Amino acid sequence: MKSIILIGLMLFSFGAVAQNGKVTFTTEFKNISEGYDHLSKEKIFVNGILVFTSEEHAESEILTAKIKLPRGTQNIRIENWTLYNGTWELTEMNNGYSIDGFYESELTLGKKNELYIIYDLDDQNSPHVTFKKIR
Repeated sequence: MKSIILIGLMLFSFGAVAQNGKVTFTTEFKNISEGYDHLSKEKIFVNGILVFTSEEHAESEILTAKIKLPRGTQNIRIENWTLYNGTWELTEMNNGYSIDGFYESELTLGKKNELYIIYDLDDQNSPHVTFKKIR
């Protein structure tokens, strides 16, 4: 009986893991003014739950990360945070930034996905997002 329960738990665990998809996540800043290349980090939320925080990086560095997220339709929110005068703050116009550095949408994630975000500091319609479900 114990072996049947153990096998059942193993199959259940494998099924739960198999339901994740891989997302290659890339962010890039454009039109950074001289002297304004701040430290930055990205936060990704799935259905309101924080699931990923990137390492700190200069805005001039393109960030690429590979993360696992649940497959199917999910509410995805991506936020850019900037270190300014020793304090991390959400990059948004209400905080004096030239753009709102966040994106939120319902996305249907497959087994393999790409999400590319461009923060163009000269374009108030930024960020520009490209999402591809590859498989």
